[in-house]
Amino acid sequence: MTRKQDVTIIGLEDFRKQLKRLGKCAQEDALKDAAEAGARVVEAQAKINIESRFSKHSRGGLAGSIIVEVKAKATSAEAKIGPSSVYGRIQELGGTIKPVRAKLLSWIDPETGKRHVAKRVTLDARPYLRPALDEHKGEVEEAVKVTIRRKLDEVSID
Repeated sequence: MTRKQDVTIIGLEDFRKQLKRLGKCAQEDALKDAAEAGARVVEAQAKINIESRFSKHSRGGLAGSIIVEVKAKATSAEAKIGPSSVYGRIQELGGTIKPVRAKLLSWIDPETGKRHVAKRVTLDARPYLRPALDEHKGEVEEAVKVTIRRKLDEVSID
C-alpha cells in the first residue's frame, strides 16, 4: 500500500457532537461505516483508473487485488485502501525490477508476441490509487457525511 493520506471532513465537529448522543458501540459502528463508505469511493475509482491506464491485455489482476480494511474506535476510524498484488506498489510509484532467482528477466510482449530479455527493467510511475483519492475527495467526503447522517437518523427514529 502507498503513503497514508488523511481526509478531513468539513463540519465533522458538528457530527461528533451529535455522535455523542449515541452509545460508545453505536459511535464506533457509525464511524466505521462512514470510513468504509469513503474508502469504497476510492476503491471503485482506483479500479476504474487501472482499467483505463493499463494494457488492454490486463486480466484484471491488479484491479481485483484492491482491498479495503477498516478499523474503528469510539472516537475515530481509519481505512486502508491498496493492492494485495506484489506488483501494485511498483505500478503506482515506479521503480526498477531486477531478477531475484535468475540472471535475466524475460517476458513476451502481448501485442507483438516478441520475447524480451533484460538484466533490469525500470518502470515509470503509473499512479492509479493516489489520483483516485486526490481527484475524488469531494465524493469521499460526501459518502462519509451521508453515512453519518443516516446513522444519526437511525438513532433519532428509534
